[in-house]
Amino acid sequence: MEILELSKQNEGVDYFFKEIYPLVYNDKKAANKIFIYGQGYLSEKYKRIGAVEIILVLEGCIRIGQTVLNHNDMVIWYPGDEISFLCLTMAKLLRVIVPELENDIITSDYSYDEIDAAYNTVLNRLFLTKKKTFQVRGGKNIDPSLVTVVVQGYVNKKETGCTIKSVRKYLPGAKIILSTWKNCDVSEIDYDELVLNDDPGAVECGAFPELSIMNNTNRQIVSTQNGLASCNTPYTLKLRSDLILLGKDIVSYFDMLPPPEKYRIFKHRLLIGEIYTRHKFWYSCCGTEYVVEKPFHPSDWFVFGLTDDVRKLYSNISLIRQSDMHNYHYKYPDRAMGYKYTWRYTSEQEIFLGVVKQSFPDLKFDDWTDYNEELCLFSKRVIFDNFLILNFFQNKILNLKYPITCFANSGFSYSDKDLMTNEEQMNYCMTK
Repeated sequence: MEILELSKQNEGVDYFFKEIYPLVYNDKKAANKIFIYGQGYLSEKYKRIGAVEIILVLEGCIRIGQTVLNHNDMVIWYPGDEISFLCLTMAKLLRVIVPELENDIITSDYSYDEIDAAYNTVLNRLFLTKKKTFQVRGGKNIDPSLVTVVVQGYVNKKETGCTIKSVRKYLPGAKIILSTWKNCDVSEIDYDELVLNDDPGAVECGAFPELSIMNNTNRQIVSTQNGLASCNTPYTLKLRSDLILLGKDIVSYFDMLPPPEKYRIFKHRLLIGEIYTRHKFWYSCCGTEYVVEKPFHPSDWFVFGLTDDVRKLYSNISLIRQSDMHNYHYKYPDRAMGYKYTWRYTSEQEIFLGVVKQSFPDLKFDDWTDYNEELCLFSKRVIFDNFLILNFFQNKILNLKYPITCFANSGFSYSDKDLMTNEEQMNYCMTK
């Protein structure tokens, strides 16, 4: 591998076109293409058997090993070199392969330690460059031995193995319950207690034949409820089986805000993430953009809190009827124009509405299209009074399937204005 830090001479593009491009141009089998990657993108790890691969950084910065490459820097990997890179910012890269060969790649998996180190590198860089810091205020130091972590869902050995290793590292002494399906291979997975469930299956809920979308709500309900049934500690962290901890921060925010008052459902606030805790949902179809309201939509990727409260969140919901999971006939169909799902409610709404309707039996919300300004305001107050919404800097919980999504609203990645944010909640609480 050869790294050319040409940014210092500001000659990267010139060098490329003088020294590299003629070789690429003369090789008829060469391939070159510009790619744009989001902040936090971790490339595959692989080797090329017979080709040379070159990357020229056009915008942003990436990290290769311990070296940070900036605009105009270039790296050349020769056959047999291990290729991998991490985008510290959104990055625009020119990638060249000389020659382009079939079956030329040998891939390998990242270890958990490599993944943990890579994403903590990105977080640490953001902490140093972001104007706002997120310090724990009034946080309680909870002993991990008082916490049960329910890892729920399908077991992918690579992802779920990392999930459990991250818990062992950052919450040593916590009990780990793995709640999954009877047909899953759980060998080599380091759990403390195993709950094997009958798989209730998923239902196709896409509105368009060419777009397959599966509704997995019942799977979340079954695996979470049965996992929670085995919890006997004061606190519980419910985690999807494709999430990893990048720190122990989640438990440090437990007492950051006082318990709820007027719209109180739980004994104490439950801690959730910003990602998919929604106000609205923006989407496009056939060139037309749409924005719809999404009341009662707290994130369901993870939740931390008192065990009794986490149980309460999930104990007031039965398995969803097939007729509610797909091809549902909406109360206001004009609001679902171009909408790619056909469910009555999203998974997040299904789960939260169970406990909301128990506490507020007069609530009228027939399906996700059945909203008005008053109901949306009520939803906002209920969510802000019963949860503490943490951004990625605060919760440090990464989704291995959707890592770029975790960086939304970080100030350096993309902005998602549909989400409820920690900053918005803090402002709300200060004005009450």
